[in-house]
Amino acid sequence: MSSSADSSNSSSSTGSGSEYTGSESGSYDSTYESGSSSGLSSSTAGSYSSSLSSSEESKKMATTDAPEEFRHIYLNDAHANAENKYTGNGITTSKYTVLTFLPKNLFEQFRRVANLYFLVIAVLQLLPLDLSPISPITSILPLMFVLSVTAGKEIYEDYRRHRRDKLTNNSPCRILRDRQFHDCVWTDVVVGDVLQLHGGDPIPADILLLSSSEPLGMAYVETSNLDGETNLKIRQAIAETQPASGHEASEEEVIDFLYDLQGSVQCEQPNRELYRFNGFIDLDQQYPLGPKQVLLRGTSIRNTKVAYGLVLNTGNDTKLMQNSTDPPAKRSNLEISMNKQILSIFAFQLTLCFVCGLIGGITRKEQRDPHWYLDLRNAERGEPPIVGTLGFFTFLILYNTMIPISLYVSMELVKVVQAFWIYADRNMFYALTKTPAMPRTSNLNEELGQVQFIFSDKTGTLTCNVMEFLKCSVGGVMYGTGTTEIARAAAKRQGKELPPPPPRDGPPKPGDVPFEDPKFMKHLYGDYENSAYIEDFLVMLAVCHTVIPEENDDGEIEYRASSPDEFALVHAARALGFYFHGRDTTSVTITKHMDTEDEEEETYEILNVLEFNSTRKRMSVIVRCPDGTLKLYCKGADSVIYERLGNGQKFDDRTHDHLEILAAEGLRTLCFAAVELDEDEYEDWAKIYKKASLKLEGRDEAVADAAELIEQNLFLIGASAIEDKLQDGVPATIETLAEAGIKIWVLTGDKQETAINIGFACAVLHNAMHLITINDNKREKVLNKINKGIETAEKNSGKDIGLVIDGTALTHALHPECGQRFLALGILCKAVICCRVSPSQKAEVVDLVKLNMDQITLAIGDGANDVGMIQAAQIGIGIEGEEGKQAANTSDYSIAQFRYLQPLLLVHGRWSYQRIAILILYSFYKNMAFSLTQFWFALFSAFTGQTLFDSLYIAVYNVTSTFLPIMMVAIFDQDVSAGAVQEHPFLYHPGQHRESFNAKMFWMWLLNGAFHSLIFYFTSYFAFGRDTYLSDGQTGGVWVMGVFAYSLVVVTVNLKIALHTRYWTFFNHFCTWGTIIFWFILAAVYASLGTWVPNAGGVAYMAFSAPTFWFALVIGSVAALVPDYVVKAAYRNFFPQPVHIVQEMEKLGYERKHDEFELNEDYHATKGVGGRRRGGDGPTGFAFAQEPGLPAQISPRGSDSGSYSESYDDES
Repeated sequence: MSSSADSSNSSSSTGSGSEYTGSESGSYDSTYESGSSSGLSSSTAGSYSSSLSSSEESKKMATTDAPEEFRHIYLNDAHANAENKYTGNGITTSKYTVLTFLPKNLFEQFRRVANLYFLVIAVLQLLPLDLSPISPITSILPLMFVLSVTAGKEIYEDYRRHRRDKLTNNSPCRILRDRQFHDCVWTDVVVGDVLQLHGGDPIPADILLLSSSEPLGMAYVETSNLDGETNLKIRQAIAETQPASGHEASEEEVIDFLYDLQGSVQCEQPNRELYRFNGFIDLDQQYPLGPKQVLLRGTSIRNTKVAYGLVLNTGNDTKLMQNSTDPPAKRSNLEISMNKQILSIFAFQLTLCFVCGLIGGITRKEQRDPHWYLDLRNAERGEPPIVGTLGFFTFLILYNTMIPISLYVSMELVKVVQAFWIYADRNMFYALTKTPAMPRTSNLNEELGQVQFIFSDKTGTLTCNVMEFLKCSVGGVMYGTGTTEIARAAAKRQGKELPPPPPRDGPPKPGDVPFEDPKFMKHLYGDYENSAYIEDFLVMLAVCHTVIPEENDDGEIEYRASSPDEFALVHAARALGFYFHGRDTTSVTITKHMDTEDEEEETYEILNVLEFNSTRKRMSVIVRCPDGTLKLYCKGADSVIYERLGNGQKFDDRTHDHLEILAAEGLRTLCFAAVELDEDEYEDWAKIYKKASLKLEGRDEAVADAAELIEQNLFLIGASAIEDKLQDGVPATIETLAEAGIKIWVLTGDKQETAINIGFACAVLHNAMHLITINDNKREKVLNKINKGIETAEKNSGKDIGLVIDGTALTHALHPECGQRFLALGILCKAVICCRVSPSQKAEVVDLVKLNMDQITLAIGDGANDVGMIQAAQIGIGIEGEEGKQAANTSDYSIAQFRYLQPLLLVHGRWSYQRIAILILYSFYKNMAFSLTQFWFALFSAFTGQTLFDSLYIAVYNVTSTFLPIMMVAIFDQDVSAGAVQEHPFLYHPGQHRESFNAKMFWMWLLNGAFHSLIFYFTSYFAFGRDTYLSDGQTGGVWVMGVFAYSLVVVTVNLKIALHTRYWTFFNHFCTWGTIIFWFILAAVYASLGTWVPNAGGVAYMAFSAPTFWFALVIGSVAALVPDYVVKAAYRNFFPQPVHIVQEMEKLGYERKHDEFELNEDYHATKGVGGRRRGGDGPTGFAFAQEPGLPAQISPRGSDSGSYSESYDDES
């Protein structure tokens, strides 16, 4: 095989492991040396070749003496493969089995301190020591309720996992055995099997593509389930594993060929690297294997009739399962704070129990003689120390209701409903792609209402990520007459006005080419000095890429590109007359329209593809042109292209000036260069490249080094300029969020000039802002500028400060020596823009703020390079955009447009925070009021541990007597409407300052509960504790007093939550008043059981029949709530907060509108909160009539789809 052929195989079977993903605006390095490059000499080739390990040159060493860290798979040798004992292909993602569910689930549940606490209480009640004054049912019933609800949820979720596992493991597949393909299931697949895959089939394991029905062994795969990317990827088998007749071979010929194929594959051990694969196949000669030859589990065959592959990894060894790790656990700060308060309450409870036990022991000693008839001299249990110790545990049981056991369940249920409100909000439903807002967790809802820092990506997050070829520079001449939004914003800052852009039919669409310049076409078709350069430039646009052309049902060519940049460039070439329409593994075919009539089809043989990655920042192809010459075409960031330019450049300076102008307009630039290669030099290099591609260890580095040798002496042809338009509503959204007190940090890969102009265009920066710029490359200088920046910010404390820092300076700023000072400067700034940053730097910036500031951070992005910062922040938001779903799949919440961040935070986040806060505060208030009523009773019962309430009343207190009203408030309550909070963003500030839930607020509610408990007990005492006569002339005892006290507690605490309800719905009315009524019905039914309940039989009837009962009930509840009302009214009228003013504006301006409450139109096409959308034609939405007062978080019909819009009467 010739060198040329070898290199061709090499190119088709190796690569860097990732498709070319474009580059953001390349940064220009002004200190390149144009004459420093030199050609690839034979001596250089020889020295590089000698540095490669000789082990790769020996087949015997590769197949028999290879290190154990590599995996060996033998073709058609099941016995040899079985000896390696590779893992099976069955998978288990479920947590439990029938035998392990009970112990594992109980273990998980009792890791919660609250559950463990109530278990201890229940055990104490069951001990045969006569400790409990109440029935064990008071602890066991609520505990069983909580455990059962949680266990039921776990059973349901794990049942779904079992079903999914069973469905997956029993999916059909076809395995080659005994010269025929047998129908099997996935669990039958073992390493070394040869599989047959048809179009549409999911791939059951990681397999090596051997052959396919497509030309040259190509196959198309969809990887969206694996990495979120929606574009098809091309995979290709090497020629040596395909039948001689190629894709035209019959199935019988393919079977015979594959069954007789002998050899082995040596490859890396299973790992998590999705885009990397190193290995080679030994078929009497070694052939390198790369990611382009591997089909991974989790992907599917598309647009390919049939493909055949060798199984490399199975089950948990596949890359899909290697990456199936749980996302980082995130807990709400409010929940963490609540847990701390629970510990303080527990300490208070222990102290109270100790005091009660101590006093009880002392009282027992003092009351022995006066109360001789009680037999207090019992020798065994009458001694004060014993009485005090047992009394401690008695009161621990009696006061266990201080901690609300149902709170965790209540919070989970409320958060699920809150997540549904987010999902169902049609104002966050993007109709263009039918994408709703998707909560992927409900644990962080309240965090959305406390955000103080937003870290945002730029491309695809603030912009559409729909690239449009707008301008270019070729041969030192600038072409293109269009203007960008950023250019218009920059001109406006300078007091100039640029003409508005021509009207467009709808939003930008992929494939649009708004490039206009008659001069360009004139220079292309005419006889001008620049004509040849323009032709070379267009050839590079049409040839230097990895785009796949496909013919649709209408016979038209559609492009499948791995990046929107390449998509735009190929469409630009097509629009300008260079039509790319054919690709196979060794060539691309284009049609050149050199004038209005003549067409010329040309085929360029692709010898090597040196792919783009974030380190190389460039992509190259080596082609044999139609005239037989060898050329290397290279495109990439200006910094890396200029470093590799040779002598004799004609217009590098002019192109550099054009790059600065284009960057200032916010355009994404790529430089294009080429060089003609000598045949002998190329053959020498091809040998080096092939040896590098055969390495199993360090292959990527070796291939990159080899590429570096050939990418030299380039001649600069020109540069492209692509516009990525801002999404609708981005500037307005950022301005609103800034008014809400949220600081915006933009982390982008753009050049500094581009980043600054984009910052102004999207309102992150503004003209009145003092801008600090740091772009030094030495740590001392960076630290010095940071310190000067802090001084400047402190001197200008009344002005807005903006900070711009580039990636090199940021590396030093994040160093421990500078990190705290950089953070101090960032905090003083209104906005920060970090440009030319890497994905890892994005995550480091987020971590710097999160770990050093007690404030909530939010990161938002749309691409795989944003995953690190999304997972690092307390809240991660993914944009479901053009780059796929990598970011969305790893986020906590996903949205389709940046502007939806405004309602997500200001409306849903704010409401969720307030609702969860009132749920927690009220839950502890009502339990404290209930428990301390028992404490006051202990003062009058000699601290004996006698209970005032019947055991059933205690058991149902948190379940039926107080549960539903607070749940309705936590689900529906609104202090102001959705439109009001967006019109007045300052209403978001209280959440940032944690005013709705903090230690002070928590203990104020507890003290309020203690005050109410005093009223509850002493009203009961004076009404029924002093021999009050009932209607039949008898006196009421302790149980009648207990019924009254419990009734007073239930009525008052439910009226208390009614007093704090700011938005009444039908459900609020029904649950609040229904709960109170239900208590009296329950008491009557319970009393009717007679002797079945010795302490309660007929008691309720006696209490209800006494006029004193109803009179005292009114007096007690009024006495408790009037002070609350007075304080609330005084606070509102004499110390009004901004929210009170806005509420009055709403009252005076208009009444709440009760229009239809509309779910998003795609609701029927989804499976609940977090479900997967299902396609389908016809209507997909519905609305139900909203009752008066139903939540207005889904805005009234007719409002703007992009934002909440409600009018106010400003005259108020």
